[in-house]
Amino acid sequence: RKGIQHVAVAEIDLSALVEGGDLRLNMWVRRGDILTVPGAKRKFVSVLGYVGHTGTFEIREDAPMSIIQLVAMAGGRSPMGRGQNAYLIRETAQGQKIIDVDLTKIVHGVRPPFNMEPGDTLIVGTGLFARMSEFVRPAVSGGMNATYSPVP
Repeated sequence: RKGIQHVAVAEIDLSALVEGGDLRLNMWVRRGDILTVPGAKRKFVSVLGYVGHTGTFEIREDAPMSIIQLVAMAGGRSPMGRGQNAYLIRETAQGQKIIDVDLTKIVHGVRPPFNMEPGDTLIVGTGLFARMSEFVRPAVSGGMNATYSPVP
C-alpha cells in the first residue's frame, strides 16, 4: 500500500565497531535511511584554591584521572598552596561529602593514590602563615616604591 512505511530500528555499539574493529556490527546504509548518533556524555572535575590556574577539566571513563594528575593539569600548587591542606567535595547519594586529602603524602607514597570521579571538586588550601603574608606583604610594601629609569 502506498503511504505505509516500514520502520526498522537497529542499534549498534559504535565504539565496538569503530574502536574495537568488530565488523559483525557493520551495516549497509541505503538512500532514505536515517542515522542517529547520540552525543557523548561529557563529565567534568574541578580544582580550586592555591593552584597554578583553577578550572574544570573533562574526565573520561576510559582514562581515569588521579588526584595528582588533576593538580598537574591545573599547573601544580601555587607558592602559597599546601598539599597538606586540601580537601575533596564529592556528591554522593547521601549528599555532599567532604574528604580531607594530603597531597604530599600521596606524592610520597605514604597514602594510596585515588582517582577523581565525575563531579568532584578538589580545593587546595594554604597554611596559616602563608595566608597571613597575603595581608602583611601589601601593608609592609605599601609605602615603598622602587622603579628603574635610565639617566638621560
